[in-house]
Amino acid sequence: MRLSNRLPWATESASPLLSLREERERRGEPVVSLVSTDPTSAGLDLPWGEVAAALADIEAWKRYRPDPHGAPAAREALVSFYARWGERVDAERIFVGASTSELYSWLFQTLGDPGDSVLVPEPGYPLFDEIAALAGVGTAPAPLVPRFSAKGELLRWAWEPERWSVPPKARALVVVAPHNPTGAVPTPEEWRRIGEFCARRGLCLVVDEVFRLLGPRADEPTCDWDSLGVPVAVLSGLSKWLAAPQLKLAWMRLYGPEADLRAWNDALEHAADACLNVGGPAQAALPSLLPLVDRASAALAERVARNRGIFLEVFSDLASKVRILSEPFGWYAVLALDADEERLTLDLLRETGLFVHPGFFYDFDEGALVLALVADSEGLRAGFGLLRGWLEKNYL
Repeated sequence: MRLSNRLPWATESASPLLSLREERERRGEPVVSLVSTDPTSAGLDLPWGEVAAALADIEAWKRYRPDPHGAPAAREALVSFYARWGERVDAERIFVGASTSELYSWLFQTLGDPGDSVLVPEPGYPLFDEIAALAGVGTAPAPLVPRFSAKGELLRWAWEPERWSVPPKARALVVVAPHNPTGAVPTPEEWRRIGEFCARRGLCLVVDEVFRLLGPRADEPTCDWDSLGVPVAVLSGLSKWLAAPQLKLAWMRLYGPEADLRAWNDALEHAADACLNVGGPAQAALPSLLPLVDRASAALAERVARNRGIFLEVFSDLASKVRILSEPFGWYAVLALDADEERLTLDLLRETGLFVHPGFFYDFDEGALVLALVADSEGLRAGFGLLRGWLEKNYL
């Protein structure tokens, strides 16, 4: 059977690290993951009773009224939700999808033809390449630049669009803010330069705000998107905001010049109409779910902040041997060290059962270990301590 050549990973074997993890699990040997980001298994105090009550509308389960934009009541609830932050949202410029991944696929399908490309952050989450490939478009890097103090400590990751190399058939730029996995957030000046860059190059701007509620200014407008003068799609969803990836509901808001939005809106309606797979009950529940976001996101933010403190407590005094390559936002922490990261992570898993991600999974250009900050704090403290002891014995 011949498979599409858009799926190069379909015939690739699993990475040695993932293969070793599967082998250990088959043999019944322990694997302790330091990269789990599943909020449903992290012991968080989440409002599941209220969530269940919001989904208990029997009439919603009995109705089927598809709309390519999503249910009007769900979109109006989003308009009200953002209004409390002083953000203008047009209900007719909202699209509801099952996940941000699905929304990305609609965007890439409507913006690009085979041979076109989208610029994505580097380092970054590896899913973009796969979603783009399935849409028939390629990706090109938009590198973030680390800035260090005279002592070699990370100050911040900077967006410097003037330095980006743009392919001739680029169609869009993706910005994740706070960025995953570095935690970086563009400054107002960087947003302005990103907008100017997109305007000069004729690019649409796609902004992913799924980690917004773990950022520094969650309750303030991120940016005046209309002022950038380019078409902008801003993505969010319940997966991170309500710590509920199993609910499968996300949304995007469109901004920019009206002439561009009319054509883009029509194209996205076609893409959404071909799917119409967002559960009606979840959409019907959204007006009742959005008021729960503050409680859920506060629980997640508190857990991440506590675990970041534990991470710093365990590793900060190793500054002469390792560098911390992440800012205090998002839910990852990154350690950089002079080592063969693939060999290191394999040896670590083989000898201790600890599972961490090597930096090349996220396209870091130096040796790095990526750790998640969502799991139970005491278990994570023990895992970080074991990792530190093993590193000191074997690599530092």
